[in-house]
Amino acid sequence: MGQEGTSFWAHAARRNPVRRWLRRYEPADIRDRLSDANDGILTIAGTSLGLAGAEIGVQTSYTVLVITAAVGTLSTLSVQLNQEWNGYEQEQDAVAREERLLMTDRAGQVQELIEWFEDKGVSPDTARQMSAELSDDEALDIQLALEYGIEDPVTPRQVVSGALVAGLTFLLGAALPIAMQYFVPLDFRIWLTMTIAGISLTITAIAFSVRGHYRVPFAIVRGLCMGIGMLTLTYYLGDLLM
Repeated sequence: MGQEGTSFWAHAARRNPVRRWLRRYEPADIRDRLSDANDGILTIAGTSLGLAGAEIGVQTSYTVLVITAAVGTLSTLSVQLNQEWNGYEQEQDAVAREERLLMTDRAGQVQELIEWFEDKGVSPDTARQMSAELSDDEALDIQLALEYGIEDPVTPRQVVSGALVAGLTFLLGAALPIAMQYFVPLDFRIWLTMTIAGISLTITAIAFSVRGHYRVPFAIVRGLCMGIGMLTLTYYLGDLLM
């Protein structure tokens, strides 16, 4: 019974769509998207608090926040698309360069593979045999991995989907303070906005401290001080300007 139960839950976990989606992304990609969502929350939360400090009407504030969220989403999408496309073009240049070398100097490329196999502990005779039996595609894949760290070249579809995910993640983060602007009364909105921003900053600080091997408590305190301090300043800036 215990084994059957374990098998059932393991099977359910494998079929979980969230788990399947997460497996498509590297941990660094997930942290980057978390950062995009955090940017969406802080950008709109800061704007919302600035408008509250200036005592701007609800409808006008709502319109300003929606426009700001749209601009932020398109900006995030375009920046990510530019970065991803630059990486794609660099990889394509590397692939074309290695393909030319295999055509014009295959012996030299094979010798590099032999030396690489030998460095891994393979005997010279076996290394020469393995290198000689490699197809052009296999030799190209190994050369790309060795010289450029390219193990799975990016496709145009991945470039576009990565940019879309970045933009949508920013929009998802921005949607929460926008919803609060419309549905939550002003007296509660300010503190609720601060609380949600604090939770977002804490999660982001933990994710990046693990990535960069920083001290988690210090990263959380630093992130909260900077983020909450920024939101407080925007509120009083709005109050000062009006």
